[in-house]
Amino acid sequence: MRLPVLFLTGNADLSKDEYIKKKVEDLKADYIRIHPKDTDRIERIRRSIQTLGMFQNRVVLDVIDFNSWKSQEKKTLLGMLKEVPETVHVFIRSTRGIKGYKSISFDLPKPWEREKWIDYVKKAFKKKGLNIDDDAAELFFSMVGGDEGRIGKEIEKLMNYCESGVVTSDDVKKVVYFYEHPPLDELSFSISEGRVDNAHRVLDELLKISEPIVISSVLANHFLDLFKIVMVVPKKEKYIWPEISNISKSLKISVPKVARFLGFKFKGWDFEVLNHVKFYSPEILSKILKDLYKLDRSVKGDDDSRLAIHEFIEKVRGYLNEIGLQRTEK
Repeated sequence: MRLPVLFLTGNADLSKDEYIKKKVEDLKADYIRIHPKDTDRIERIRRSIQTLGMFQNRVVLDVIDFNSWKSQEKKTLLGMLKEVPETVHVFIRSTRGIKGYKSISFDLPKPWEREKWIDYVKKAFKKKGLNIDDDAAELFFSMVGGDEGRIGKEIEKLMNYCESGVVTSDDVKKVVYFYEHPPLDELSFSISEGRVDNAHRVLDELLKISEPIVISSVLANHFLDLFKIVMVVPKKEKYIWPEISNISKSLKISVPKVARFLGFKFKGWDFEVLNHVKFYSPEILSKILKDLYKLDRSVKGDDDSRLAIHEFIEKVRGYLNEIGLQRTEK
């Protein structure tokens, strides 16, 4: 069954670009892009449906950001779409579909869904004809973050650099630009590295865009991973790359996270790292994990969950004083 009108929903704009580009190629169609800033967009669409569709083999209409249209304009367009000729294919980009029309969802992983983002990165490399191993994909994501535009840009750079078609961690370290840490990572490490005042500032900003239950979950995973490392990794002044890689594989913790926990600094990291193993003990981490369990119950209840996270940070400050880990910040 032909689908003359199709809504492309979700927030993965580059994936929508790729989908429409392939459709244009497959259909050997003329491509017409309708932008929200086009003052004559209604008339252009009407002309394309009523006139161009009669005389050309195929036409693809790409309607951008339908959500920004005024209510009356939306009604006018939907009325025009009731009779679309077979030669015209209309793709409407929207955050959600419209009842009565077919839609395809293009969604990016949620900010906290790290494993899904790693899988997204691997697939993005594969689409460009590159293979990337697990360690390199983890490192790439830690440096670039969950931004599809940045991911595409950095993959393009690696395409020009890796003649073999295989991307390694060394390639990533040499070529990829290190963007700022995602806020959730910054909050977690601000706490565990003893930068408590900064942690409060980051938390205030995070609470404007993230739910307390998400923040609580990320903090729990952070300190649980640190607990695993402290339990099995011998205490040393410095760790080398093969050790970082092996620990990551054995504990199933991302390479960049293991590196930062152990004070190993990648090229491009413009911040100081801390060897957590030198300071933390299983006993201290057990106390923190118990407090995180209480925090989890609090954010799921009726308490002031925002205040509860700040109180948790202050509780950790007390533990850090016990182990001599307080860092002064500018």
